[in-house]
Amino acid sequence: MKKYSTAGLAAVLALTMGSAGAVGMGYGKGSFKKAEEARFSFDADLSFEQIPGALGTSDATGDIHVTFANDLSSLKYTLNVKTKDPVTAIHFHCAPAGVNAPPVAFINVGTSTLTNTDIIPSIDDPRCGVTINNVASLLNAMLQGRIYANAHTTGGTSILRGQIYPPLPEDEK
Repeated sequence: MKKYSTAGLAAVLALTMGSAGAVGMGYGKGSFKKAEEARFSFDADLSFEQIPGALGTSDATGDIHVTFANDLSSLKYTLNVKTKDPVTAIHFHCAPAGVNAPPVAFINVGTSTLTNTDIIPSIDDPRCGVTINNVASLLNAMLQGRIYANAHTTGGTSILRGQIYPPLPEDEK
């Protein structure tokens, strides 16, 4: 995983510094793109089994697709959830798999966009391990596998969770 973080951080630095050099994206068919053409996309499946300490069973399912804008000013996501229970809240949280943490952004079922003003800052939270204060820092955490989507039902009970990891290059799948 370390090489994804290194390649991803290099890409973020290249984007934020305006570099036009080639940057490895760590996805697709081993493709390299110029920094200004870079696209960051992530996919995750949400399941009851990913919730730490979950007891019982659930037939709830979900998935999320996240794509960051080239200038890192926003991200667009599509979240699908199927459950018989009413979903009352959905968030992005910052913590590794198996660890719970406070939300860093509210999200909804369907397709929507988040901007810097939608980010709930997370600073010095040891569960998160990185500072989150804008969309670019959310990307940094996502590249490190530290972001998860979590759906809650009445009473705040978690019904679905999906840890979002960087995609594997084709030669490592």
